[in-house]
Amino acid sequence: MLSSFRDDIHSVLLGTGSFWEGINVEGESLSNLIVFKLPFPVPDPIIDYKRSLAKNPMMDVSAPEMVIHLKQGVGRLIRNYTDFGIVSIIDPRLGSGFDTPYKDLVWDALPIKNRTNDICVLKQFYYSLVTPELVAIS
Repeated sequence: MLSSFRDDIHSVLLGTGSFWEGINVEGESLSNLIVFKLPFPVPDPIIDYKRSLAKNPMMDVSAPEMVIHLKQGVGRLIRNYTDFGIVSIIDPRLGSGFDTPYKDLVWDALPIKNRTNDICVLKQFYYSLVTPELVAIS
């Protein structure tokens, strides 16, 4: 499946946690990473124990674990100096309408410094990457 994805630049690959680590797809085949839901840890004995010891289980355990996994997922997009792409995090908890306590932690941890909710800005950015001569398109 991964080989087919690498070979066909027009393909789409849907994956879950197993695709967040150890996958290497360089080049145009992987140019947009869409994160539907923040990868908070699932309950397990180790996470549960850490949470039981924490003063603030969300900010001391769950959010930092989620950020580690999110950074690993985002790291799948840029594998070498010629790679480029767009990371779309569409989990509403990071949007402007929510005041989640971990929002700043997430944005500060990611190497993504250009953010927008405006599809026109995103389109302009995308065109500047793939066809610089079309940057004036709106």
